Amino acid sequence: MIQLQSTRGTDIRMFDYEIVKADNMEHLRLVSICFQSSFPDSFASKLGIPYLVRMHEWFLEEPDGFILFIRHEKQCVGFVSGYVGTSSASAMMQFALWAAFRSLALRPWLVFEPEVRKRRHFITRNLKKRFFVTRRVEEREKEQNAYSFSDSVGLVGIGVHREYQGKGLGSIMLRAFDQEVMLKRLSHAHLSVKRENKRAIHAYRKHGWKVLTDKAVGITMVKEYECHEEDP
Repeated sequence: MIQLQSTRGTDIRMFDYEIVKADNMEHLRLVSICFQSSFPDSFASKLGIPYLVRMHEWFLEEPDGFILFIRHEKQCVGFVSGYVGTSSASAMMQFALWAAFRSLALRPWLVFEPEVRKRRHFITRNLKKRFFVTRRVEEREKEQNAYSFSDSVGLVGIGVHREYQGKGLGSIMLRAFDQEVMLKRLSHAHLSVKRENKRAIHAYRKHGWKVLTDKAVGITMVKEYECHEEDP
């Protein structure tokens, strides 16, 4: 049992929870429902659960990807996803491209969403990669992008179900992410966060993350871990 207290200080609940590593489609469905609850206004959420399941399936298909989530009463109430290396957002978008097209066919008005306009260059670039870029070009680009984060675990996404926010679950997921990094015997992690997301930046700093770069497009943060050699 764990006691979780809300930020209001009046709603104290006791409940059992377990941290699970997603490894099947039912897990992905639970995580996707939690994602939609955590980020109801995001473009990905508006594309619907089938798209979100396909998007999260990328983490199971990739050997260096993972999703950890908090399960309580048969539902996901918090999650964190990660991937060793860079370019996860681009690869995930290409992986879930057909699911996005199917969702847009059912919801054509989403094409006019502000987020689509803001990310039009990113979307166009990935469409070109998906349909026109050769494997040789992809391999060359991957080599060029590998640089310092090739052996670092990227924190790709983290969210808490809206009914459980303010109860410390975000901290639990960040600690679970730390444990996964150390299990992989890697010493670095990285993430990107929007500059205006002050609350997230404060939480990351609290858990040992440091700002590496601060640019108009966003902030890159890093964290170092102590890796101990296995006993002979």
